[in-house]
Amino acid sequence: MSKFVSEDTFSSYVTEDFNWRLKEISDLRKVTSTVGGGYDVALRKAGIALLYAHWEGYVKFVGEAYVSTSPSGK
Repeated sequence: MSKFVSEDTFSSYVTEDFNWRLKEISDLRKVTSTVGGGYDVALRKAGIALLYAHWEGYVKFVGEAYVSTSPSGK
């Protein structure tokens, strides 16, 4: 997205990114609730790292998308 886009396009771009991150976290949560044998603790700990990585990635993604789509961010 190297040129200025409408608010709707920007919003859908950001929403699409958020949705795949949410799906990945939800998938791990489902697996954690169904697995047994002591692996659930390890999966919960992995979930914390995944949440942090997605938060950091999302903030970076939105920031870069906003700067690259604004009229002054050429």
